[in-house]
Amino acid sequence: PDQPAWYEFSATERADLSQPGTYQGDQDRAKVKDNREGRVLPTARQRAEVAAVGALATWNALGTPAMLTSTGVPLAAGLPADPAAAARAYVDTNRDVLGLTARGAKSLELLAVAPMGDGAAVLFQQRFGNLAAGVDGILSVGVRDGAVWHVSSSLARDAAAPAPAKLSADDATKRAVDDSGAANAEVANTRLVAVPTPTQGTRAAYQVVLTAGENGPDPVAYATYVDARDGSILIRENLVDSD
Repeated sequence: PDQPAWYEFSATERADLSQPGTYQGDQDRAKVKDNREGRVLPTARQRAEVAAVGALATWNALGTPAMLTSTGVPLAAGLPADPAAAARAYVDTNRDVLGLTARGAKSLELLAVAPMGDGAAVLFQQRFGNLAAGVDGILSVGVRDGAVWHVSSSLARDAAAPAPAKLSADDATKRAVDDSGAANAEVANTRLVAVPTPTQGTRAAYQVVLTAGENGPDPVAYATYVDARDGSILIRENLVDSD
């Protein structure tokens, strides 16, 4: 069968969203850091499942598919006609290829169903205990007529709740401001989220959004993720669109 009309969009834009440490758009990557170490390799079972459906696959650092792409036949068929139900059924019957534990699959919460051509992209987000994923933990499933054609993700294999925060929100905010190197930084928001890592499980972290010099020639806007246990900087995202 022909690829769905939304196929090219999914294979490019959604891939950016699913890769740990990469961000969509033309951003200044010198201002982006990801201090999470290590990489989880896909299992032999995952690779065999990909080969069995003749798909193309790339893998993210968390050991789940960054992309699964059809090579002419769907990744799965015979699913419900409703896109959200089809995507959920795909997850439930394909945990092996996705690399998910039962808890990891159950943690997925529906974010959106975005119509694209004759199909839809169904977006899910992982929740770790009572914390939503602040970065990564996203799954996009491209469906049409009860068949899945494309998958991209930044999922963690499991969704165990992280150890509780020890650091206060004020302390985390100060660390994020210090890390930014920006004079007169203004904090827009601080919230507690979950950040999955390849080697240290999922960490409770404060997401601190700050800005500086908004009206100047070199504005700064960061989302910094501060480990809520030890105060280390896990990730800093540049929010300035340089286009």
